[in-house]
Amino acid sequence: MTKQFDVTSIGQVPVDIFARVDHDFLENNGFQKNQCNVVKIDQANNFIETLKDTLLLAGGAAANTAACLSSLGAKTAFLGVTAQDELGAFMASTFEKSNVYYPVKALETNKGTDRVFVFVTPDGERTFASYYGAAHDMTPDHLDENIIAASKILYIEGYHLNALQGDAILKTAIEIAKKHGTTIAFNPNDVSIYKKHQSRVDYIMARTDIAIMNKDEAKAVTGKATAKDAIKQLSSKIDTGAVTLSEEGAIAFDKGEQCHLPATSKTVKIINTNGAGDHYAAGFLYGIANNIALEKINRLANLCAHEALQQHSGRPETDLSRFLEAL
Repeated sequence: MTKQFDVTSIGQVPVDIFARVDHDFLENNGFQKNQCNVVKIDQANNFIETLKDTLLLAGGAAANTAACLSSLGAKTAFLGVTAQDELGAFMASTFEKSNVYYPVKALETNKGTDRVFVFVTPDGERTFASYYGAAHDMTPDHLDENIIAASKILYIEGYHLNALQGDAILKTAIEIAKKHGTTIAFNPNDVSIYKKHQSRVDYIMARTDIAIMNKDEAKAVTGKATAKDAIKQLSSKIDTGAVTLSEEGAIAFDKGEQCHLPATSKTVKIINTNGAGDHYAAGFLYGIANNIALEKINRLANLCAHEALQQHSGRPETDLSRFLEAL
């Protein structure tokens, strides 16, 4: 089958809700700082009613990456579900505006569209609380085999393992990708995902062609104490991948070749770290899909991540394709 799409992504389709809170708020709600916490509908609705001066933006890790890929000029599709409500309509409209093919119809469910609360403490750190609504009603039947078959790369979001049938959905997607020669890329997205779903993450990693993650996730997945040892092990088992190192930049590897580039964000004011990893993943996947040299791929991914740090949204606010001219 002709590969119509560069990348098809699978993941949660949440609205991001930003709110400034103090550290007592995190402690009182039992949240692990700087990690992804899962909340139920009553708690999510309570936050909606009580939080003040909130900012609503389109979110979702893999959804952000899909939008960034489209901004770079890639042909992209996204598989995930929303509810038939106002937030669901909003999310569907953002895919249309980003020129991301989004074929899944909104579901009739009383759970509502997913939400991710982004709690910003006075130190600028961000703690996440995810509410899985419509995502819990997604099943493997919502996957479109033709779209996965027509994609060069299938990008899998680790957060989706928190959904009720997330494991079955991702296993089915992997089987379809393997059947049609679609390259599988995986990002665990958060250390908490490995803690909750270790065997499931290990299953996906054993079938992954491209791994993208940050240094803490890499250490968790490999069981290594240092980023250096984690990258060594990852690159010995997976041909292609990248590990982001915060202020130290990122290391990309491909079939024995390795490239370390420093961060490009040291001299700018950081507005928001949310979405930087999603932007990096987009630059990296774009480069792989278009057979760009590894050093240029890492440079492009770094530039995309740098751009994310200077904006509020996890989606691109500017045309990222301009970075291609700098390669």
